[in-house]
Amino acid sequence: MIDQEKIEGRSVGSFIFLRDKLIALEAGLFTQRRIRLYGSGAVVAYAISLVARLYRQSWIFHPDGKPSCVDFPIIG
Repeated sequence: MIDQEKIEGRSVGSFIFLRDKLIALEAGLFTQRRIRLYGSGAVVAYAISLVARLYRQSWIFHPDGKPSCVDFPIIG
């Protein structure tokens, strides 16, 4: 039996059941509280990366305005 025949052989109820499960999962993942938590985590991660760049003095541009090579940092 090919995949198309398997799909056509399924009952509509199984698709509705799967859809309802996915909607319930989405409703649980994307609550206002969790979105606020995800956003706060992104802000904290960005702040930590800025502090790390300040500490290491590895900015995208040099003080004279020329771009620095940030793809391959020189360690040392």
